[in-house]
Amino acid sequence: MVEHSAARQQVTLAMASKGNGPNPMKFAGIGLELAGVIAVLTWIGYGVDRWLDSAPWGLIGGALIGIVGGLYNVIKDVLKLDQ
Repeated sequence: MVEHSAARQQVTLAMASKGNGPNPMKFAGIGLELAGVIAVLTWIGYGVDRWLDSAPWGLIGGALIGIVGGLYNVIKDVLKLDQ
């Protein structure tokens, strides 16, 4: 299994260097975008909790909205890479 993964990574990098495939940095950007959306919306939910004294519901709501919104963006970006 490890050999298959290493071979896939080499092929992906070779294709990206020739301009014939997905750029691995694009995938890294998508992952960072997902983490950023979740972190920011969780932080906003924490702020709402402090403002309304409603802990932990704002935090939970912010995190859930961040996860859903982040996954939506990931799916949208990955489908755009297929085209």
